[in-house]
Amino acid sequence: MQYTMILDDKQIDILFAQYLKEKVEDTKQIEVLANENESLTTEVDRLKAELARTKALNDWFAGQLRLSKVRAFGTSSELSENLAFTFDEAELSQDPSLPEPTIEEVVEKKKPHHPKKKGHREAQLKDLEVKEVTHEIPEAERVCPCCSESMHFIGTEKRHTIEYVPAKFIHLIDLQEKYACKNCQDNDVKTPIIAAKMPKTPIIKSIASASLLAFIIYRKYVEAMPLYRQEVSLERDDLNISRQTMSNWMIKCSEILTPLYERLHDYLIAGDIVRADETVIQVLNEEGRKAQSQSYMWHYGRHLDGISISMFDYQQTRAGENPKNFLKNFTGYIQADAYAAYNCVPNVIISACWAHARRKFHEAIFALPDAARKLGNSNAHLGFDFCNQLYAVEHEVKGKSNAEILSLRQTKSAAILAKFRTWLDEQHSITAPKSQFGMAVNYCINQWDKLIQYINDPRLEIDNNRAERSIRPFCVGRKNWIFANTPSGAKASAILYSIAETAKENKLHPRKYLEYLLNEMCKRTNGEPIDDLLPWSPEVCQIFLENSS
Repeated sequence: MQYTMILDDKQIDILFAQYLKEKVEDTKQIEVLANENESLTTEVDRLKAELARTKALNDWFAGQLRLSKVRAFGTSSELSENLAFTFDEAELSQDPSLPEPTIEEVVEKKKPHHPKKKGHREAQLKDLEVKEVTHEIPEAERVCPCCSESMHFIGTEKRHTIEYVPAKFIHLIDLQEKYACKNCQDNDVKTPIIAAKMPKTPIIKSIASASLLAFIIYRKYVEAMPLYRQEVSLERDDLNISRQTMSNWMIKCSEILTPLYERLHDYLIAGDIVRADETVIQVLNEEGRKAQSQSYMWHYGRHLDGISISMFDYQQTRAGENPKNFLKNFTGYIQADAYAAYNCVPNVIISACWAHARRKFHEAIFALPDAARKLGNSNAHLGFDFCNQLYAVEHEVKGKSNAEILSLRQTKSAAILAKFRTWLDEQHSITAPKSQFGMAVNYCINQWDKLIQYINDPRLEIDNNRAERSIRPFCVGRKNWIFANTPSGAKASAILYSIAETAKENKLHPRKYLEYLLNEMCKRTNGEPIDDLLPWSPEVCQIFLENSS
């Protein structure tokens, strides 16, 4: 028997309300679950992005570690070493109040002389002084051991060696003869005393000759030997000259050579191509600045129309006002790196350095994992190859006329540059900008207008390596120089470095040229022309040509 439940309206309403309530609760639960699912999806996406960023950062740090190992332990044929240096000025111990030492103080008792051993090596000997020593057999010994007959001369056998003759210091005494009239003296008539002319010395009332001063400057600024080491070296050669005395001498020599430094500056800005670079120095006693503050040594070079100049300028900052002031009235090209300070110089065109661009791709290669680097087909390798193609054209134009250089650059180099730029734009849109490769791409794109300037003038070089090489003497001596003591000393060092490096640029022996300058400058009056003392002048070239012959 089946029973049928009959519900009244009230019961139906209750059941329907209960159903609706359950339905609403289910809907809310679904919404809650949907929201939770959306939150979880968002969190998963965030974690995926965080993982990707962490992986990218890990790859970047791994690349930097690989690159730092290459910089520290690998070859540096392409990677530029850090040109920053610490700088010890010759004037560290300078004391203007210090009296000049006397000969008695300088020359000490002679020590036993130990001759240097002869060196044995083959070399180019044509420019050396020749000394022949004949080793003979005594006539009594020229007897044949077989038949006891007298032996006759059949020739000589030569052996070539290079002998080192140690430098020596000479105590030079100038005797000035004086004359008076005996007849006038006998008759009580006043008459002048006539004295023989004495050669002037660079520093008045000093025992330092031009040759000694040039020797100290040469060892300090060319051979990177600090004055404290020179002091010890001189003591071994029986001279007692303190570093304080030598410091005073360096300051005075820079003052003597300042007119020549200023004349070099005139010729520098008279050209229309200047190569520039800068590096740091530390100067302890600068007014209003901490001893740890960084100052800067700026370098400017000209290599144009048979004139080669290498100048240094000390400044407290790296601000754009410094090249703007130093290159005042200059118009033309400045070949430099990507440093924005050179943009402050008016009326110039900046020509950037492809060595810097190529170096960045080279760094990107060494930031790659070993497997990718060894394959040699990464984008970093492609960018580096584009740069090498440009350098291959430069190797081809070497030694050619300006017209030939311009023609080859505007055909071959321009075609390579066009392909390179298209490739750079493609890579820029798909490359992480902060990756080592991304930074190389961005550098080229940001500097593109400056990088391509060299193809428009055959006198421009593809890179600024010449300026970097001119700063190299600072880098060679950076472990010797600790700091500069005063701004005036750093400026003096800039002058002496400029003279020495310019001499080298013009194929002159720096020490001999400095000695010549110091001897000649003390004969000149203020304002007297000194162009005949410049290293490319016919007079100087003739003098040093005669001395070398």
